[in-house]
Amino acid sequence: MTNHEVRKMEDGFALSRQFAKQQYQSALVMVISGVLAFFVTSVITPGASSLGLAIAAATGFSVGVWCQPNVYRRQNGSLTLAIALIAFMWAVPVIVMLTSFSG
Repeated sequence: MTNHEVRKMEDGFALSRQFAKQQYQSALVMVISGVLAFFVTSVITPGASSLGLAIAAATGFSVGVWCQPNVYRRQNGSLTLAIALIAFMWAVPVIVMLTSFSG
């Protein structure tokens, strides 16, 4: 092996380690924000236990897209599908809260 090939291989390993570190950090932030949202929701609305799970899922996914948007991009570079999914995930708890207040 030449020095150039060894350098390219070391650069590849460094990029791989950096990517794995970013994925780990993003997953950790998603889980922490979801758990935090679940506990905050449980304290604010103790009667609606399923509402906490819906808000935790929406929070975790929103943070995940915010942390690493390139992972959620489609092949044409659009984030439309991820944004639509985030909007739907946040619409569910909002609808539940509105229906519980009205009835």
